[in-house]
Amino acid sequence: MSSQKPSSAEKTFFGHPLQLSTLFHIELWERFSFYGMQGILLIYLYYAANQGGLGMDKALAGGIVGAYGGSVYLSTILGAWLADRIWGAERTLFIAGIVVMSAIFYWRLCRA
Repeated sequence: MSSQKPSSAEKTFFGHPLQLSTLFHIELWERFSFYGMQGILLIYLYYAANQGGLGMDKALAGGIVGAYGGSVYLSTILGAWLADRIWGAERTLFIAGIVVMSAIFYWRLCRA
């Protein structure tokens, strides 16, 4: 392991390579949207229609939220395959960020 510090000419992001800032910000907003959506989704599915929800059974609503959470973690396998074999790491992160951002804007514009 090298103990060399970056030269003063190299720009850093809190002591890390500058390229890590892109990954950090993508992960920050992805986690923000995931945990926010997971909490809101259960409330939306469970509450009755006259309260702004869909009025589903508690067990079914919990199962859907669990499937959503599992699919988010399983989708990393597809993302890793696309990054390694087809698009490369930077393009995959950019496209994933666009997909997440588009989904958030779409959910914001939809009305129940």
